[in-house]
Amino acid sequence: MKIKHVDKVKSDSYKLILNSVYGNFKSSFSKIYSPRSSFTICVYGQIAIFDLARMLFNAGYLPININTDGVAYIASKCVSRASEEVCKEWEQKYTGLVLEIDKFKKWIQKDVNNYVAVDWDDHIKTKGGDVNKYSDNKYFSNNSLRIVHIALVEYLINGTPPMETIKANLDKPELFQIVLKAGSTFKGVVDSNHHFQQKVNRVFAVREEVPHTRLYKLRSDDALVNFPDAPENMMLWNDDCKNIDLKDFKSKISKKYYEAIVKKKLEGWGQKCLM
Repeated sequence: MKIKHVDKVKSDSYKLILNSVYGNFKSSFSKIYSPRSSFTICVYGQIAIFDLARMLFNAGYLPININTDGVAYIASKCVSRASEEVCKEWEQKYTGLVLEIDKFKKWIQKDVNNYVAVDWDDHIKTKGGDVNKYSDNKYFSNNSLRIVHIALVEYLINGTPPMETIKANLDKPELFQIVLKAGSTFKGVVDSNHHFQQKVNRVFAVREEVPHTRLYKLRSDDALVNFPDAPENMMLWNDDCKNIDLKDFKSKISKKYYEAIVKKKLEGWGQKCLM
């Protein structure tokens, strides 16, 4: 808790360790397997969060997002107490639990697990599988299709057309990479010519007229399995992205492929993007 706002990298490292320990409480193959511990954490947390939402509601606030570790709320016209006062009472009730209060001027959410928010200092906070790669400080992410996250947030917050964001970032190939990985149950990864490639590969979606390949997962019975949602026309690049010829890259990349993904995801956010 002390290091959370001091060292982002170390904080994320500790968070990963804590989450892994909790996850192993539910794994029967783990030495720390403890269903009771997992159940206790869940139930205690759920009761505490529900109680916080109830207390805020009774004080005149409307909860708009209730998750495992927090409550987002807006004030109604009949607020009877300051929310900080309610939160302090809750902390005293649940000894050992401490709340942090963030205030936002804009809040856009797809569901309880996916939202974009802008605070009063214009800092953008994102959460969820659709947008969490918007920031470049996700140290434990594979950064696959990060341009999609960036374009999605830019449209939601600023109304920037997805194609405009895509074109503005063509000098950053790493944003357009698609990471394809075959699990341990597969024999490996092969290309269109049945040549074996790495188990984890970086590809880019390229235009149809550009020389390309396609990667498949090879099953134990030698059957080929498509990577879900992967492009049909792939440029394989497992070298450092810094060695990519940017002029060549810009002429080959399929901008429409990435734009289509952004528009499809925007529909899930209730946004019809016609740009």
